[in-house]
Amino acid sequence: MTPLVEPTRPLCSILLLVCASAFAAPAAAQSPAAAELVLEEIIVTAQKRTQSVQDVPISVVVMSGEKIRDADLNDIEELQTYVPNLSITDTALGPKLHIRGMGSGVNQGFEQSVGIYIDGIYHGRAQQSRMPLVDVERVEVLRGSQSILFGKNSIAGALNISTAQPDRTLHAGARALYGSEIGERKLSGFVSGPLSKNLSGRLSLHLRDTDGYMTNLTLDDDEPERQERLLRGILRWDAGDDLDITLKAEFGSFDVDGEQIEIINDRAAVAGPFAGLTYADVLLLFGQDASVANNFEDGRRSANGDVNRNDSRTFVVTANYRGWDGLQFASITGYNIYDLNEFCDCDFTGGNVFDVLFDERHDQFSQEFRLQSESGAPFDWLAGLYYQDNDLDFADQIRVDSGSIIVPVVDGIAGPGAGALVADTSAPRTFGQDTRIVSIFGQAIWPIADRWRLALGARWSSEKKKADRALAVRSIDDNPLPAATGALTTGLYSALFNINPHSLNASRSSSGFMPSMDVQYDINDSTMGYVRYSRGIKSGGFDTRSNNAPGNGGSFEFDDETADSYEIGAKMILADGAAEFNVAVYYTDYNDLQVSAFDGVLGFNVGNAARAVTRGAEVDARWLVTENILLTGSLAITDFEYREFFGECYFGQVADAPDGINCDYRGQSNQFVADYTGTLSLEYLRPVGSDHGLTFDLDLLFVGDHLLSSNLDPLQKQKAYNKVNARLAYGDLDRRWEVALIGKNLTDKSIKTLSGDVPLAGSNFGTPGFSSFFEPPRTLAIQVSLQY
Repeated sequence: MTPLVEPTRPLCSILLLVCASAFAAPAAAQSPAAAELVLEEIIVTAQKRTQSVQDVPISVVVMSGEKIRDADLNDIEELQTYVPNLSITDTALGPKLHIRGMGSGVNQGFEQSVGIYIDGIYHGRAQQSRMPLVDVERVEVLRGSQSILFGKNSIAGALNISTAQPDRTLHAGARALYGSEIGERKLSGFVSGPLSKNLSGRLSLHLRDTDGYMTNLTLDDDEPERQERLLRGILRWDAGDDLDITLKAEFGSFDVDGEQIEIINDRAAVAGPFAGLTYADVLLLFGQDASVANNFEDGRRSANGDVNRNDSRTFVVTANYRGWDGLQFASITGYNIYDLNEFCDCDFTGGNVFDVLFDERHDQFSQEFRLQSESGAPFDWLAGLYYQDNDLDFADQIRVDSGSIIVPVVDGIAGPGAGALVADTSAPRTFGQDTRIVSIFGQAIWPIADRWRLALGARWSSEKKKADRALAVRSIDDNPLPAATGALTTGLYSALFNINPHSLNASRSSSGFMPSMDVQYDINDSTMGYVRYSRGIKSGGFDTRSNNAPGNGGSFEFDDETADSYEIGAKMILADGAAEFNVAVYYTDYNDLQVSAFDGVLGFNVGNAARAVTRGAEVDARWLVTENILLTGSLAITDFEYREFFGECYFGQVADAPDGINCDYRGQSNQFVADYTGTLSLEYLRPVGSDHGLTFDLDLLFVGDHLLSSNLDPLQKQKAYNKVNARLAYGDLDRRWEVALIGKNLTDKSIKTLSGDVPLAGSNFGTPGFSSFFEPPRTLAIQVSLQY
């Protein structure tokens, strides 16, 4: 379908025009009515203090809970649509989170470069970003290193999520939504209010099911089918004028059957025994299901079924004490348990090639103590102590059953009967890691001169990790191989897949000092400029996924990654408070990047082998044009460059790295990095009578060209696009009831979010193809809301 507008320069021009209009607004706002227009202040806790976003020397985008509910944003991945320079992408092995072009890979041994913090508790597993956003007050997206106040590893940025808290008066609400295109059914609600004189509570519930939007021809079903459940309870006890204690318990599950993956660009082999055949042809040659012939972009796929089960339990106790001549003390205690069980048809076809089982469990206890000065004091300071203890248990198992095409292929390579040696076999792997972290952090802000402030911060962190990893070749049901043929089977796994049994254990200790400094200058009463420097460190650790020991071409331990970030920005209040315009220019230098290098067959080895810089500019603006019209715009320009990086070669590329396997990507950009991303939003309220209103929200979202594959294949690219979301609602002006029609991707764009080479297709058969993830097509939904 033809887009509403071209997705490049015109959209940027529109956004810049809106921003320019905000600058010009003071000259136009001379009438008494216009002078009364004032934007609602956005409050954040981006510096562990309650502040206006205009007073924070950080590039921040804030999504209110109301906007999240109105736009029907179900999880953090959908949030990226509204936040330039934020990328959250689902993969078959787990989500990948990036800010300003930098993030972590899917190896379970990586700490997350983009930290997720919910009510002050760190959620350090990428899979936890899949949990639904339910009854939140706001989400703050902090772009740039946040290692000082939030945590050592958040060197690319952080998501600071605050859930809705108990009310002092009775308040309840419910929302129901139905969308026919993907069979979406959602019911959410809350009840909040006083339980006694000093005790209040809030109970939130979320239920959501979808039938999927991609047809699986092999199973004759739509995928991915999702089922989300979440229950949260919060109790707040006002123990006195100076003390309050909050207890939170949350139980959530996120289950998915199927994937949104299609095989596309299936190309024929040009040489070898399968010359002239595509991968689909090869699968059909070995008698696989006819659905594998669907190898083009049409909203249909072939697969033997994928199952993903996620469960999370979180318990938090927060205490705040205000006393001691205005000093404020906070204690945040958290315990989080996360479980994953997954069956992955990881050849991504309806053929029988191989599958993988995954199991992951993560237990985390954390304690933070924080002491800070009285709010609004001229000399503003805080100091804190942080402790974290977490245990990770991970297991995966690559399986080849007797019906796999690998069996006859091995017969053809090694001779008749050899295939039976790999039939009904597997390569199970286990990994365990214990981590202990102790950190001391602080920040002080001095008014060094009239209109000038100097902020100095620092964090010292000590970390100890102990890990073990074991890989074996066993039967498909995880029993020992027969003594007579076990060595031959193990040898075939080594020759075919470069998988060699091993057992490793090690420990490591590291510590680091991370400083920050920013200078703020109040240009006038409504404009603040700042210059900021911050150093961040992301912890080293242990590779969970290498198929070999270090002495046999594999990897186990890797070191810390560092980032030096520089930022210059300004935050302006314009038009007597009717407009805001914020801009930031940044430069970040990453060293000792933790990267995965291809082992030439099926696996990857983690090491510190790269350096990169990312630089760019971000603009965020709001303008209350009239009391009923609000314009919001954001734009990010990003330039990412690898200064050193040897990574996996794409099909047909000639290896030029020293190891003779990988390729030199110096000067190249990163996966998911678009030159520009932006949003332009309109919110319009038209009163109907004295008590009702018609609300229209229009969101225009635009993204530039960007690479989708970790091997930086130029053929695996998402072209520039724009997407339109809209909402039309009618209801009570106080929003006690409302009926809304919500449309997403109204131009019905086909949007790829991730792409990679089809496993084994190119490397083993010479038949390259891509496995690509797709966003949902155009969807329409009816939403009914009630509040009391």
